[in-house]
Amino acid sequence: MSKVLEVENIFKNYSSEGEDLHVLQDISFSLNSGESLIITGESGCGKSTLLNIIGGLDSATSGNILSCGNNITSMNETKLTEYRKRSVGFIFQFHYLLKDFSALENLMLPLLINGESKKSAREHALKLINDVELFDRKSHFPSQLSGGERQRIAIARALANRPELILADEPTGNLDEKNSRMVQDILFKIVDDYKRSLILVTHDSSIKNKGNFHYTIKSGRFVNL
Repeated sequence: MSKVLEVENIFKNYSSEGEDLHVLQDISFSLNSGESLIITGESGCGKSTLLNIIGGLDSATSGNILSCGNNITSMNETKLTEYRKRSVGFIFQFHYLLKDFSALENLMLPLLINGESKKSAREHALKLINDVELFDRKSHFPSQLSGGERQRIAIARALANRPELILADEPTGNLDEKNSRMVQDILFKIVDDYKRSLILVTHDSSIKNKGNFHYTIKSGRFVNL
């Protein structure tokens, strides 16, 4: 089992009015291929900040992150853009689907941007949309899909470029309980089927047992409950 992620002694501080706010303090963990980690904690505890640092959307004050064979803490913005494009799939609380494109086209677009042929992109997108059980909705636009359906398309899009690591930030935060459970089940199934690693941050403590590992962030540190 190969190592996908190593997070080493990550600190994140913000300065405000001459005072330092210690958001993350000495966070370390590793994740192998196919493993999933659930991170819970109160609002403002640093869950999303940690996810953004791992995804190259933010930088740590100190520490190292080795992700998918890349030391992202030493990358410039050009290399970080390439890392985000090819090695990481993002799922956010809001789906961020392009409103003028169909569900299928939303899945094809990142593949076409990365240079795949239209035929190859369509075939892969059709498989993904079938995997999230929305094949019959492939020609629908986001406005014609329910909240749960849009989020399932967002899950498929996160896997489109075949990344090794999926980062999910409150992916069911905008959904009712029924749709939330459906999206959770599909997310964990498709990640498992594609043998991808997953880090999911959430307020929903009921999800914690779905992953291989679970940590809670408290006072900027990991607490293993």
